Amino acid sequence: MSPRTAPVEYNDNGEELLPLKLRCGVWSRGRGLRRVVVYACLTTFAMGGVVFGISSLYPLLYQQGFQRTTCHEDPEHALMHCKASESTGTKCCNEQLVRYSMVASGTFFFVDAAAAPWGELADRRGGRVCLVVASFMSVGGFVMLAVGSFLQADSTITFALLLLGIAGPGAFNGGYIGTLEIIGDYNADLKSTLTSFSAAAFDGSALVFMLFQGTSHLMRITTPEDLPLEGLAVPSLLWAILCTAMVRA
Repeated sequence: MSPRTAPVEYNDNGEELLPLKLRCGVWSRGRGLRRVVVYACLTTFAMGGVVFGISSLYPLLYQQGFQRTTCHEDPEHALMHCKASESTGTKCCNEQLVRYSMVASGTFFFVDAAAAPWGELADRRGGRVCLVVASFMSVGGFVMLAVGSFLQADSTITFALLLLGIAGPGAFNGGYIGTLEIIGDYNADLKSTLTSFSAAAFDGSALVFMLFQGTSHLMRITTPEDLPLEGLAVPSLLWAILCTAMVRA
């Protein structure tokens, strides 16, 4: 007795179709790959080019007295002199603005300079390793930004911003190359989708610090005055927790 075989199906053009089980498997794999592309783009948005939006942090940094000592050598006099400007989130002196610009320029430089080493790591060890290393560096940067803001430690904030600048290209390269490794030659359309959306997410991640500013403003108007939660500490810590959850996923 011959073994039982599945009936052959044809489309409208008379072409033979794949068995139903295989068609369902292909459809399910396609959905899984699309989820991977979405995850890679979200990871790039959360940790890729966040330092490009550093200008959104200026009001918060002014309120925290970041680099206020450049306006006066004595910290006590600097605090008294800059108290009015810090309450409005504006600069205390031109020297303070120059120091802010130097920090921003340093972070932009590290974003460009770190791209080549991250690309080399992704080529040698794979996109997943590159993404994991960059993600831990980025999470560490956000945690340091929260700690530095809470303690009002200028050096810690500066190092945190530089670390975020270094980690950004790694998150982009790791997410992009790692997803290409998963897609393989399966779906060419997904490759073009990944390329365009990853680039958009990398540029769009400049909005992250704007979200920090909005969160700080919301907490300032919704929390009691005896519980000062405005500033960078809480938004940075929350974002570090979010990035950690994404890395674990």
